[in-house]
Amino acid sequence: MSGNAKPIIGGGEVQAQPYHARVFQNGRGMCTSTLVSSRYILTARHCVEQPAQYAFRIGSTYAESGGTTAAATRIILHPSADLAMVQLDRDVSNTPARVATSYPQTGSYLSVYGWGATCGPMQNEAYCRSPVLKTATMRLADLASDAYGGTALHLGAVDGVGAGGDSGGPAMTGGTVAGVASTSDRQSFTRYTATAPYAEWIRSVVANG
Repeated sequence: MSGNAKPIIGGGEVQAQPYHARVFQNGRGMCTSTLVSSRYILTARHCVEQPAQYAFRIGSTYAESGGTTAAATRIILHPSADLAMVQLDRDVSNTPARVATSYPQTGSYLSVYGWGATCGPMQNEAYCRSPVLKTATMRLADLASDAYGGTALHLGAVDGVGAGGDSGGPAMTGGTVAGVASTSDRQSFTRYTATAPYAEWIRSVVANG
C-alpha cells in the first residue's frame, strides 16, 4: 500500500461479491480493485501506474483461482488523486458495484475488502498476503489527503485495518463504493480516496468508453 494494517490485518474471511477483483501485475497478485461497469475496473493509481501487463480476477473469493479473468487494455490515471480506471479487453457479465456520490457521515462504519497483508508493520507483508478475500469494519474519523493529495476518508480500525495488497480495494457503505484504499499505517488507520468528489470523473470515463 502506498505508505502502509490486522486479516486484511484483523477482520475475517468473506464470500466475494461479483464486483470484487484481484489485480495482477506481470502475473503476480499485487492489489485489490472493484468492477464498476461491464468494462471498467476502479483501483488505486499507485497500483497500476508502472509500465506492466495488468490482469484481473473478478468475482472470486480466492486470489489465485475461480471467477472471471480479463486483461487491461487502457489505464486512465486521475491527475491529482490516488485513483485509476482500467479498461478491460472485453465486457464481463459480473454485476458491477455502484459508486457513492456523497460522503459517508463522520462516525459511520464502513466495510473494507482485500487480499492484502495479515501481519503487522514489523513483518514483511510480502510473506503474509491472504489467499482469500478478507473484510474488516472501520470507522470514518475525518477527511484527509491520499497519497497524491486527493481527498480521502480517514478510517480508524474497529476490528481490522487495510494493509499492503488491499490497496485499490473498496470501502463500502450502503452497497456503494465510498472509498479506494490508498495509504495505511498497518496498525490503526487506512486512508481511502473518497469517490464522492471524483464520481463525475469516474462516470465520464465509463461513458466515453
